[in-house]
Amino acid sequence: MVRIRLRRQGSKGQPSYRIVVTDQRRARNGKYLENIGHYNPRTRPATEIIKEDRALYWLGVGAQPSDAVRRILDHTGTWARFQRMRAGESMEDLVNEADEDRGELPSPRTNYPSPRDGESKLKRREAARNASADEPSQQPPEEPEKDNHPPTVPKHADQQPDDIDDPSRPHADKSEENRPGTESDKAAEEPDAVEVVEQQPCENQVETPNTGPAAVDLYNNLNRPGKTQLKDEFIPPRPSPTPEYRRNRKQEGFVDAIRKEPEISKRTRQVLTKRWERKDEATREFLKQQYGGCCQICSYTFPKYDGEPYFEGLYIESHTQGSFLDDPANVLCLCANHCAQFLHGAREFNPDFREQVLSYESGDHHILKLELIGQNQEIRFSQRHIIDLKAIVEATGST
Repeated sequence: MVRIRLRRQGSKGQPSYRIVVTDQRRARNGKYLENIGHYNPRTRPATEIIKEDRALYWLGVGAQPSDAVRRILDHTGTWARFQRMRAGESMEDLVNEADEDRGELPSPRTNYPSPRDGESKLKRREAARNASADEPSQQPPEEPEKDNHPPTVPKHADQQPDDIDDPSRPHADKSEENRPGTESDKAAEEPDAVEVVEQQPCENQVETPNTGPAAVDLYNNLNRPGKTQLKDEFIPPRPSPTPEYRRNRKQEGFVDAIRKEPEISKRTRQVLTKRWERKDEATREFLKQQYGGCCQICSYTFPKYDGEPYFEGLYIESHTQGSFLDDPANVLCLCANHCAQFLHGAREFNPDFREQVLSYESGDHHILKLELIGQNQEIRFSQRHIIDLKAIVEATGST
């Protein structure tokens, strides 16, 4: 793979970098195909020089920038112009725009004078320490205000009145809230003046009355709000400008990789592994008998090469939870598509899963409603399946 990365140069402690296009297998300072820029982090601000036309060319033919180079391309605006070039704008207009937007280069000077007072953390600490040391001598203590009222009598012999400003008492609280006769003291002395703070429920708190911790785990496991739209907009890939060159280069790489491939006998080794115990074999037979191997959401299946229907058996309560049950009633019969959506997509039962299951009274089938990746779906249950599942939900609610 062709990479755009940094190539270090300069003496020890004074690094600067070239932005080069090279093969990924080359060493950091090995041979490279082309130099398309320069980066010096020791200047203020950092020097970032990109040859816009060559950078857009190599990005257009498939060269992948490293993380550090990607940040530099973002700073210079090259990456945004590359996205616009992929959208259809011409390279000449983008290069001219980059030349117009390029400002003056920073000074190459890297030796700077020491910071003045307050410009660095150390200088700020020293200035604050000196100011605190000079403060008592510059500002004499304030004299207490004279009050016509008689001084308050301390409750204890060793207790000093609060209205006397004693500098020898560093822990004395002079705030208005702790002075005698204020509203805070009156509220503290009156037993009826107690402030009642209403306790707000937590965001993750589940209000499920008359249920045990297993039922709360079941609720949190099944209700999982999330995103229903993709983050980034899909950009279709552009055709290769030189298909013949790309084919020859990939062919040479494959030939080289096949030559370096080790023998089959040397590719395996014995190690100790841990495996989960096998699931209940009656589960798949139960789902095949109840639904014929069809998905409980879309009723779709297809025959495998041996003629058996294909379906996924997905446990409702995961084996990572404490109330996991290896029972056919704890499994959903889903197609591959809805199984992936149920595992990785946003889902939310409305009403609650327990409420919908416990609402079953009688009938040949029962339907549970949920919102799956932003779409309203229904899970169809047979009579035997919903009866057994209702028993599991009732058991988890009593534990």
